[in-house]
Amino acid sequence: MNLGALVSETRNPQTMDLDALPTPELVKRFNEQDTLVAEAVKATLPEVARAVDAAAAALQSGGRIIYMGAGTSGRLGVLDASECPPTFGVPHGLVVGLIAGGPGALLKAVEGAEDSQQAGRRRSCRAKSARRGSGGGACGVRSYSLCDWRSTLCAAVWLYHRCRLL
Repeated sequence: MNLGALVSETRNPQTMDLDALPTPELVKRFNEQDTLVAEAVKATLPEVARAVDAAAAALQSGGRIIYMGAGTSGRLGVLDASECPPTFGVPHGLVVGLIAGGPGALLKAVEGAEDSQQAGRRRSCRAKSARRGSGGGACGVRSYSLCDWRSTLCAAVWLYHRCRLL
């Protein structure tokens, strides 16, 4: 994978004029963009199925799921992880959310935190040390998340939510 070719932090040319649109056109544009997400997910269903199978295998063998992400993606991972105990009755800590920049990044952006592979490796290793990890799989491309699938020091399955699929 050529990480240098990935688009990050760029504007969507189809939404450059949102501030000038009348409200009906604005919400129509939002809806049109939302349909693109569903199509992008549909195009990756085999990969999603493999990630789900890997996560299930990790859980069945005593591992846990660790979401790692930056910015909005990290916040969504933390949010999803925090909802697993009340929604599914699983123990706290079975699904963990880690955000680049640490807990403070949940409330305030920590610019550049997503580019630190070392920070991602440290935080994921600490999170994994409390319970045996199993398997390995990753979806996503930010350095903070990517670092761990390059590392052999810690093993677990983690899923990285990406808001910007296109």
